[in-house]
Amino acid sequence: MKLGYPSSTLPVLKHLSTYSYKTILIALFNLRTLYWSAVSFPIGFTNILRISGDTIDSGYASAEDGEEEPLETLEILRNDPFEKKFAVKWLTGFVSCCDQWIEEGDEEEREGRVRILEEAIALLALSANMQINEALTRNFTFQTCWGGTLTIELNDEPYENDHESVGLQTWGSAFVFAKCICAQPEKFLVVTQPDVRPLTILELGAGTGLLSIVVARLLYSKMPHIDIFKIVASDFHPKVLKNLYKNVTRNFKESPHRIRIESLDWSNPPTELFGQFDVILAADVIYDSRHGQWIKSCAERMLRQTAHSVMWLIVPQRPTRTAEIEGIDSVFGGEGLQILTAETLPRSNGVGRADEDGYRLFKVGWANPSSP
Repeated sequence: MKLGYPSSTLPVLKHLSTYSYKTILIALFNLRTLYWSAVSFPIGFTNILRISGDTIDSGYASAEDGEEEPLETLEILRNDPFEKKFAVKWLTGFVSCCDQWIEEGDEEEREGRVRILEEAIALLALSANMQINEALTRNFTFQTCWGGTLTIELNDEPYENDHESVGLQTWGSAFVFAKCICAQPEKFLVVTQPDVRPLTILELGAGTGLLSIVVARLLYSKMPHIDIFKIVASDFHPKVLKNLYKNVTRNFKESPHRIRIESLDWSNPPTELFGQFDVILAADVIYDSRHGQWIKSCAERMLRQTAHSVMWLIVPQRPTRTAEIEGIDSVFGGEGLQILTAETLPRSNGVGRADEDGYRLFKVGWANPSSP
């Protein structure tokens, strides 16, 4: 395979089952050569290609080799915005749909395919630094318990190479949890209140806003009076907050104020929000060893201290996040907020990363509430 435009040289994903890991390996090598030539290709992969006799073509052709005309230069290829976007979209699609592919074949083939997934994830992380000016618009459709459908349109931006900006993308945990909420809103959103006041809901690490927007659309479809409940979607990174506002406005063109957007640092939450919320939602917010304790401490300040107040926390089961996920049980133990129930949810086809085996959904409440 010669190095050329990704849109014309990358394997077709809908035929992924027909490709060996070596075919995909050559495709990934070419992407590295095209966009990340300064980053060394894994030595083990290079050895595999050399031993197997596969040819790694540099992509350059010259008149001396008998070609009628040379291939476009690397510089032209690298600077084509459509091709950049296509390459990232292909990597994203491959990581999302290769879960069955990596389990097929003999032992050597399966081992190779697992390593291919790791390399694709590494390239996808590197793509965060690519200058791609166009954002991606994604539509998410959910079946509601009332028999209708709910469609949310979100803008995903290329995220930067840091943890704080991962909220520029919509992750599988948020989609799976939103699907659950649409199927059983009374399980996640109804709080028995001893006094008459609005139901207040806070989303931590809202990112693109999928959960908050789904909840708002659900509640307003059945209870259109704005004084019945209040929703606050929070995040910290300035670009994430800007994109969050864009998505809220896009889905509530006439009344964007139905969701209040707040900048919120988990390690130093604003005092004016202390004790203001009946329900807290958080999807895929623990990706650092400190986050579990920050989230608990923040939630304990924000959640009303009643027996009916609840926090819902969903995390993906990924091999690279085992320690953080296992730490949730110890963080939410003892006094204060603790885990009340935990359940495992399956992946949804075509959504989320391929290395996500499923999701853990935790219901968190007060060990010793101060009021009924």
